[in-house]
Amino acid sequence: MIDRSMIETIVLEVIRALESEGKTEVTSDQPKLLIVGDASWIFENTLEKLKQNWDLNFAREPKIEDCESVEHIIFFRASQDLIVKGALGIADTPDSILLAHCLLTGKKGTIVPEPTLEEHLLAKKGPSSESKYIQKLLNYIEELNSFGVKVESIDDFANLGKGSQKAEPVPQLMPTSANAGKKKLLTQRDVQDTKTEQIFVCKNTIITPSARDAARELGKSIIVAE
Repeated sequence: MIDRSMIETIVLEVIRALESEGKTEVTSDQPKLLIVGDASWIFENTLEKLKQNWDLNFAREPKIEDCESVEHIIFFRASQDLIVKGALGIADTPDSILLAHCLLTGKKGTIVPEPTLEEHLLAKKGPSSESKYIQKLLNYIEELNSFGVKVESIDDFANLGKGSQKAEPVPQLMPTSANAGKKKLLTQRDVQDTKTEQIFVCKNTIITPSARDAARELGKSIIVAE
């Protein structure tokens, strides 16, 4: 069985050795993106999409000073712990301390949940997505979004390119077949920013409780397109 950790360690040591000898001198006009975590799980085609817009940097456990020169940080395969602590302002682990630093300094960040968590939070999976526990976690995601940190899949981030830096509101979606398969999260902020009285979303859209409350208070209708 291939030991991913050992391979990554060897590659990093070789790169550092080359850099120390002055043999590696790579310059790029693209903004720097730091991916925190085990990037070996990212598919090659996704990496290629990322490279079109970013100068990629990787680190399992970066120090805060290593993040100063990057414009965006991705916490890859993040645990529920990081999402909750980030929303509550708790910083007591390496990842949560780094996330807190992003929030304090206004640096852009994205959290990509680990697969099982992503399945529950970023895709509508029937009754389980309506549970109070899931809704609580979605509220934490909404809180992070209001801070400027998005929670999304690595493929969604790659497909959006540099525009994924911005925590822009989800637009009102027209009920077309092109939008029907998209996974979205409708938040209170999205409802407040929408200018129309009717907000169309696809059937896979997750609507947070606060979004429903905001729509009711503002006299807006949330319409789910089949």
